[in-house]
Amino acid sequence: MYKAIFFDLDDTIFSYDRCGQNALKGTLQVCGVPYSDQAYAFFRQVDETLWSQQKAGMLSIEQVISARAEEMARWFQRPEKRGLFQTTFPLRLAEEVEMEPFAREVLSALSKHVKLYAASNGLQEVQRLRLEKAGLLSCFTGLFVSDAMGAEKPDPRFFFACLKHCHLPAREVLMVGDSLQADMAGSHAAGLDCCWYNPKGLPRSSDCPITYEISDLRHVSQLLQGKPEHQGRIQPGRGRRLAADDHIL
Repeated sequence: MYKAIFFDLDDTIFSYDRCGQNALKGTLQVCGVPYSDQAYAFFRQVDETLWSQQKAGMLSIEQVISARAEEMARWFQRPEKRGLFQTTFPLRLAEEVEMEPFAREVLSALSKHVKLYAASNGLQEVQRLRLEKAGLLSCFTGLFVSDAMGAEKPDPRFFFACLKHCHLPAREVLMVGDSLQADMAGSHAAGLDCCWYNPKGLPRSSDCPITYEISDLRHVSQLLQGKPEHQGRIQPGRGRRLAADDHIL
């Protein structure tokens, strides 16, 4: 039985797409730059590319934040706004708390039965403020964010540090997240069972190391009793996908 669950935040608890769009609008207003759908499309392209490079170990989070601001300032042909964009966007993002479906209900229910920990890349103060504003901070026993942990997902050292802080062995912890690289591969390498939150039904390679795949956060409640359908760890790429009507919380 799992004694704790690590939850990723962006695109698992919070909807990064909606939060990011709102944060960009506010940031550009501060910078005195007009918002447009084209501006947001460019931002998403840059943001996704940079975060993909971070998850592949090519960039640090600080480099992502810096490069993102540089690219946006260049696109608007306003290089003098680079520093203002870089400092303003995280502050605006901290105010955005649009959530994934059923996130509030699931966290509230699960927190009564098992310890929950946020396990996220990013800035700890930004993530703490978001959880507090959303009224979710009390659901979590602890908050693990990369800038305070000394390592970034998918580096297994991030997960080892989280386990050390919560005083639990890897076998008693489940990681839930949306990223195959940062959440699934990273936690698997540290010895944790991992649950891929995949509401869009995205494909994955056959060797992707996941234990479970879900499309609805309410399915997480089923996993607290462990893995009745098998003995030992499911082999990479053979995780069980829970059906939409499976014992929803």
